[in-house]
Amino acid sequence: MTSFEEFTVAVDGFSESLSGTIEIPSTITYSNKVFSVTTIKSGQSSNIASVIIPASIFEIGEYAFSGSSIRNIVIPDNVTTIGVAAFKGCTNLYSVKISKNVTSLAQELFEGCTSLVEIDWHPECTYGSIYGRCFYNCSSLKTFRLPAGINLTGGMPKYHSGTSAAYYTSIFKNCTSLDSLIIEDGEGTIHVNYNEGRSSDNTYYGEFYGCKINYVYLGRPFEDKYKYSNQTPILRYVEHLEIGDKVTVLPTWLPNQQNYGDAKHLKTLIIGSSLTKVADFSNTYNFDGTQGNQSLEFIKMKGTTPPEAVGFSNYNYINTILYVPKGSKAAYESTNIWKNFWNIQEYTEDGTQSETKKCAKPTISYYNGNISVNCLTEGAVCQSTITDSDIKSYSSNEIQLSLTYNISVYATKPGYENSEIATATLCWVDLEPKTEGIENSVSQIRAQFNSSVGDHPVTTIRI
Repeated sequence: MTSFEEFTVAVDGFSESLSGTIEIPSTITYSNKVFSVTTIKSGQSSNIASVIIPASIFEIGEYAFSGSSIRNIVIPDNVTTIGVAAFKGCTNLYSVKISKNVTSLAQELFEGCTSLVEIDWHPECTYGSIYGRCFYNCSSLKTFRLPAGINLTGGMPKYHSGTSAAYYTSIFKNCTSLDSLIIEDGEGTIHVNYNEGRSSDNTYYGEFYGCKINYVYLGRPFEDKYKYSNQTPILRYVEHLEIGDKVTVLPTWLPNQQNYGDAKHLKTLIIGSSLTKVADFSNTYNFDGTQGNQSLEFIKMKGTTPPEAVGFSNYNYINTILYVPKGSKAAYESTNIWKNFWNIQEYTEDGTQSETKKCAKPTISYYNGNISVNCLTEGAVCQSTITDSDIKSYSSNEIQLSLTYNISVYATKPGYENSEIATATLCWVDLEPKTEGIENSVSQIRAQFNSSVGDHPVTTIRI
């Protein structure tokens, strides 16, 4: 009995003989008095697999199901409070659906639930927390979705406060299968405030110590206040990072610190349309000590206006593809940092790559004293470069002339990729080109000059 005046009672345990699915009644009758069942104080039993919770219950107490054999549970929306370690050590627990009115997950709530895979939790709140060791040693947990109104904090368990014993606060420590972390779009900043620490040796570990998260969706900016070299931050092993459209600013230390958050393995980076500044990737260090991320395959920009950027490595400029929204390629090509990327491609709104048109390779010809270049792409402009190795100064008594022009031409057009480069060599040689060492790919025509100069043969050699 929890209240004689209000006629309320709590479940204080299950019979060991019960098994399978247990349904808790919403009321019980005792001496002709009807009592409401409002709390589960203890639901431990080695044989139960699932519990049906009635609408009358609003609280699940501390250690309520700890150590039980429960495999799945649905916590209805009438429940507002779940106590410390309520499911601790439930090694058979596979799935749990949590009330939308539970706004915080208590410390050690699912600690040691080594079979836990599915968590369905969509709280209706603007500010809530997950406390220390909540998912400690949940070694089967692969994906975790942090709801929009939740602030990931950690936090020292209240029953350790003020003691000299080691205190543990890492939320996801040793979740060795955790592969994906989805931080839902929301307002405010995620504060990763606490670490697991031991006062004796000043050793600290981050919220994700022992995890190797492969994919992160960042719907809100986060701030990690502890940056010790032996902690494991969110981005240490991440290969795929997606920054949501609501994120405008990221911490200045992301990702260019050698000991944390440096995204050494990052392969793909998607940047939302609202981010105002992209952090410095040029100082990222790899595990072998080399500087500059050499794994980044592509960057996908979702904004048509290029954000400010600090810099990338030369490796990225040469090898990383920069995808930009259709119609924005010219803007990126004319903006500092982004214009350094050699391969900029447009994609369509549905995410598919926009078909890239390329100018045709020009042709080079000579007629009647004029060099002509032509491109079959309508409206293309040919950009020509002509050099003459003979135009130089000499300090010897003998001058050797080759009378040679080296010609290179490529075509450009707005919205098109530049063409391949066409090259040719135009030279004045003897009637027999072989005497000049020229043997292959020779076409010879006569140039017409005025009579005071005389007629001279002209040879065009295409290389």
